[in-house]
This record gives sequence, C-alpha cells and structure tokens, in this order.
Amino acid sequence: MKEGEVVFSIKSSKLAIYVTPFLLVIGVTPVANASVTLTGENPPPNPIVDAIPLTSASHTIMDLGPNSFAYSINNSGQAAGYIFVPDISGRAALWNGGISSDLGTLSGTYTLATSINNVGQVAGSSSPDPSTLRAAIWNNGTPVVLGTLGGAYSHATSINDAGQVVGESSLASNAGSHATLWSGGTITDLGTLGGQYSMA
Repeated sequence: MKEGEVVFSIKSSKLAIYVTPFLLVIGVTPVANASVTLTGENPPPNPIVDAIPLTSASHTIMDLGPNSFAYSINNSGQAAGYIFVPDISGRAALWNGGISSDLGTLSGTYTLATSINNVGQVAGSSSPDPSTLRAAIWNNGTPVVLGTLGGAYSHATSINDAGQVVGESSLASNAGSHATLWSGGTITDLGTLGGQYSMA
C-alpha cells in the first residue's frame, strides 16, 4: 500500500463510505464484498450521493464572549487567549467549560496567553504595553516571568506537557531576537540560520 492510500472492504451491496483526507464521501456501488484502494488519482466510484466536510460532523462552536481571542486548546477543552478590556488593554484569559478566568498580570496591565498544555499550564507574555513584552508562564494561575537572552523583550508562543516553553527573546543591546527555549529554569538560545532573527 502506498503512502496516502486508504484500503477497506465494502460489506454492503449498496452503500459505501469513503474517507479522504478532507471529505467524508457517501457513495452507492453495486459491488459487494470488494476491496477498494483510494488515492488522489483514484477517486471513489460514481455515483456520489453526498459529500460533506468531516469538520461539520465532528465539531461544535462555542461563543467565548465579546472581545475574546482564543489561541490554544488542550485535550480537556480548556482554552487560552486574551480578552480585550476597554481602557485597560488585553488580559490573558483561561476558559474552562466556556467560563473565562482572568490570569492576572506580572507588571502593568497587558497580558497575553498563547498556549496551554494538558497539565493546565499556560504560556504567554506580560507587559505594561504590547511593545515591551516579557515571556511568562502561569502555573495554576500564578504568573512567573521567564526572562530574556539579555535584551528587554521576550515572548512565549508554545508550551508542551513537560512545561518546556518556546518563543523568542531579544539579545543584549537588542542586537536581534533569537528563538528561545525555557526549560527547568534554564534559558537556551536556539540560534538562527545565519541572520539576526528567529522564532520558535
């Protein structure tokens, strides 16, 4: 079997369901108990009765409230992002069962949550204003600054289940910004491909 092929047996003499990477296709065929191989060059046999996107049959949309922006979701359905508050700016938020919680700030009023892992830890940034962000992690709702590579700016983009955080940080004298790994209290410069800037 080649990569990307889907092989299955048709047990009904009339109805068959074909699964492609993007569509669930329901078709009718007179062939019983036959083996079918589907590829991009070998579409399901005609006639096709109906074709619907898989997402429309397997997902539900939940309104998280006005002025809200969700960036990440974990396996428990918790979402992380931020809520824009007039005259205050954005505040990092955690949604659990559709109910939002303000994650608080490290300094100033602006915070942003970008990622949540399956343990419930949230990574993001906090700052007096969006131009001077500092990477942060929230453990059980308690924010902690992650530090920089010597510059004034850092931003966390993602966190895994081990609590390792990646993002970017400015260098000393703000001579560029490099992809950064924060792990167990250690900050690692992940480097670039030869330029001054990179982001994880």
